[in-house]
Order: sequence, then C-alpha cells, then structure tokens
Amino acid sequence: MDIYPNDRRFRFTKACITVLLTAMHHGYRILLHHGDAFGGAMSRKDPQVNMRIPEELLEILDEKAKANCRSRTAEVIFRLKQSVESDEQSKQAAA
Repeated sequence: MDIYPNDRRFRFTKACITVLLTAMHHGYRILLHHGDAFGGAMSRKDPQVNMRIPEELLEILDEKAKANCRSRTAEVIFRLKQSVESDEQSKQAAA
C-alpha cells in the first residue's frame, strides 16, 4: 500500500508508521479500515457533544490518541467503551 503525505484519508504519525512497518517486517498482516473505536464509520447522524475538559487532561488524551494511532474522538469513544464494559463486568462479578 502506498501512503502519500497529503492524502487526508490517512493521518499516521511517524511513530504509527514505524509500528506498522515493524509489524509487517515480522510477518504480521496489517488491515486498515476507516472507522471509529467500535469499528464502524462515524456518520453525520451521530450526535455531537461539546464539553469542557481540563487542559492537562486534554493533553494526556491527545498523547494517548497519538500513541494509539487514533483520532481524539476515537480515543474518547474507545476509553468510554472500556469504562462501560468494566462497569458491567464488575456488576456481573458482584452478582
């Protein structure tokens, strides 16, 4: 696959590309898709949320998103989903 720096469909950092190339070098098959943290593409019909967040937390979120090769939105969705699943598992374990 060719990745062109001005292609807006792909927003990879150098670190992400390094991880992908290393994985490919070791024989891993890389599947890329466009979508959110749930595996589906976000649509304009999805609700939008506007909220305030402390600057320090936003910086951490951006760092984590970059490290995980995700957009800020995808990182928030991924972490919210993890939190919900963890809460559900805790409830099941307590029952």
